[in-house]
Amino acid sequence: MASVEVQREFGGITDHLRSYKVVLDGEAVGRLRPGESCTFDVAPGPHELFLKIDWGRSEKIDVDVTAGQTARFCCVPRGNALTSLYWATFGSRHYIALTEITD
Repeated sequence: MASVEVQREFGGITDHLRSYKVVLDGEAVGRLRPGESCTFDVAPGPHELFLKIDWGRSEKIDVDVTAGQTARFCCVPRGNALTSLYWATFGSRHYIALTEITD
């Protein structure tokens, strides 16, 4: 087996009371609140990962894991009080920043 881990950082007051859906291979597999992390067991090979909240989401990331490997990611909301209109409209497909953690 292999695994995918997603950590959610605190992003100030933006979305601090709401959880993000973790979508792995087109299926919602969990929820993340600020400061939490989740690990999901997956079969070795290619997978697609993104996070979602209502109308907004992160970019879709292609993940290719080998047996015994854990792919680690970190997420945080991009919006704040001054930029929320942009992220709610034009930037909705990039509303959540999702980046891979490399050691």
